[in-house]
Formats: sequence, structure tokens, C-alpha cells
Amino acid sequence: MGFTKLDERILQSSIMAESPTTFKVWIALLAACRENGIAYVSAVYLSSICHLPIGKVEDAIGRLESPDEHSRSLADEGRRIRRVDGGYEIINYIAYRDVSLKDAEAERKRLYRQRHKECPDKMGHCPDASASASASASASLEHKEGECEGKNIESEFNQFWDAYPWKEGKQDALKAFTSLRRSGVKLEDIAAGVNGYLDYLKHEKIKNGFNRRPKLPATLLRNDRWKEYAGFKYQPPL
Repeated sequence: MGFTKLDERILQSSIMAESPTTFKVWIALLAACRENGIAYVSAVYLSSICHLPIGKVEDAIGRLESPDEHSRSLADEGRRIRRVDGGYEIINYIAYRDVSLKDAEAERKRLYRQRHKECPDKMGHCPDASASASASASASLEHKEGECEGKNIESEFNQFWDAYPWKEGKQDALKAFTSLRRSGVKLEDIAAGVNGYLDYLKHEKIKNGFNRRPKLPATLLRNDRWKEYAGFKYQPPL
């Protein structure tokens, strides 16, 4: 399963005027969408997870494949999806993903500066500091920011490491974790994927009697494998 952060711009989208069935199928496709913009699912699968008759799902897919004269997007006449080998491509997914990542990175930097008001900004200005002190401090700004960020990431990683059941390849896992955080991936998103994976292992062991060996920590963190389990919840048998 993929993971998509729902963008608030959906509230201004013409998709809000579609039928509840079409909207439900659209949200399911977004949730299943991988980083390449493709949801590797079938109409039968969508019928199962949406609890809808296959005919209604096919009607919704047809609507999503059709031009939308009210769409704000000029791409493909407002179509939202197209069929590809193995599933459906979300036509504007890459564009929205890139914008969202830029917004997330900008917000991360803003919050960082807010938490570290005592540190000078890029122009060398420091709150409650003289001009000479600010100029002197600016020379070490880049180093201080990197040092603070590195300590925060290491602290976050230690929380992940303590919770993960297979403790092997710690430095490799730290490298993969650091790469994710510095690329703008939020800690709560990583946690959702890891917790979903742990629930998946529990589900396999208790419900299916299959005691799977956990993936190596670095293996789970790389190539967005953790995203496949975001949202998975263990349901105890009745």
C-alpha cells in the first residue's frame, strides 16, 4: 500500500462535486498511489476495499478517466487517471507531490528557525545581539544549524531503534533514516509506516500462524518500503 498526504487543495477541487462513490474510489486510489504516481490496483481490489459493487467501481473509474470541464488543471482536459500496465496513473500526482515536498521543507525550516531564535539568520542578524556579535556569529551559522539538526535526527532515530524488533546494522539504518529526514519526510509519516509494519508482522503471526522475520531496519527504511505499511492496523480475531 502506498501513502499520500491529503492536500488541502482538494477542498477547492471539482472532485468535491462528484458522487460519493466516485470520491471514495478517488481517495482509495490516492492512498494506494506509489511515489511514481501509479496505484498498482485493480477494479476488483478497489471493489473489495471500498465495499462497493464492481459495477459502481467501474463507473467511478470511467468518470475519473473522463474529461472534466470544471477542473482547474489543463492537463489531459481535467482527467484524473489513466490506465497503465498494472493499475492506474494519477495524472497530476508528481506535480502535487513536488509542490507538497517544497512546502513541507519550507515549513520545516521556518519551525527550525522559530525554535532557535538565539541563532543568527543567513544575513548574520541575531535577536538581542549587537551588530558585531551578529556578524561574528553568522560565520558559524551553517555549522550550528547542521549540528543541531544532526542531534535532533539522531535522537529521533534512537526512538525508532528502541522500538524496532530486529537490531542489526545500526549505522546503515541511521544513514537511511537521516537521508529520509533530510529529504523532508516527516517523522510522523515514518512512524506510521513502521508501526503499520509491526502491526502487519503481528497480524501474520497471530491470524495466519506465520512468524515472519522482520526486515533489516535499513531495508525497511530504504526505497519507500515503509510506505507500503502506513495505515495498516492489526485487527484481533473475534
